[in-house]
Amino acid sequence: MENKRCNNCGEVKPISEFRKSKSCKDDHRGQCKTCLNETKKKWKKNNPEKNRESRRKHDKKNIKKHNEEYYKKMEGKTKICGQCKKELSTSEFSESPEKKDGFTWNCHKCRRENWKTNQEYNRKKHKESYEKNKEGINKQRKKVRREKSHRAFSLDSRARHRNEGYKINITIDELEILAKNTTNCPICSVKLDYSVGTKNNRAQKNSPSLDRINNEKILNKNNIWIICYNCNSTKRNRTMEEFIKYCTIVSNKFNQI
Repeated sequence: MENKRCNNCGEVKPISEFRKSKSCKDDHRGQCKTCLNETKKKWKKNNPEKNRESRRKHDKKNIKKHNEEYYKKMEGKTKICGQCKKELSTSEFSESPEKKDGFTWNCHKCRRENWKTNQEYNRKKHKESYEKNKEGINKQRKKVRREKSHRAFSLDSRARHRNEGYKINITIDELEILAKNTTNCPICSVKLDYSVGTKNNRAQKNSPSLDRINNEKILNKNNIWIICYNCNSTKRNRTMEEFIKYCTIVSNKFNQI
């Protein structure tokens, strides 16, 4: 078969104008490439959120494969950085399709230094961009935080402890897995409420709270657990051994109530 009629526009076109598909009888799609592209453009315009989610899933699924192919392709190739003038492996440069050789003119290290040097300017630009699209950005952020409440809890908890000077030896992903696996407080067994935007910006008694078991100035898998805000407020800076002794003293003193 050399020609085929498009199901959409009705034109008879060469078979090369149709994309291959094993699920079709003639191994080619019913719509021609032009019509298929137009259909996709309309769908993306009418379904921006679904399109973004689809791209995220695709990127997450293929990121490892892409990285393996990229480093295999770059193996043994070098390029001179236009800024530091050093000859480096092409894996030290970002991909840039608009450039002749397909890479940025300066290496990763130089780009990071440029960012630090122009930090004030970059912050100003980001601030201007944020102020211009403030409402839309905040709306999107809130939506993402509501949909990924365990992730939001992990990001907030880790950032708060880092800002307070704690040594962080746990990743966001590891913390998120811990949050998803901790549905009830391990001390009082109350069900934890990870929801976002439902508490008037205040922690409730059953809100999840990251606690250091031995109260060391470090966060790692062996030294943290997630308990309810109520238990963490009572435990405060005590170790578990000290907390149990404290509870025993209170219980013995008021056991007749």
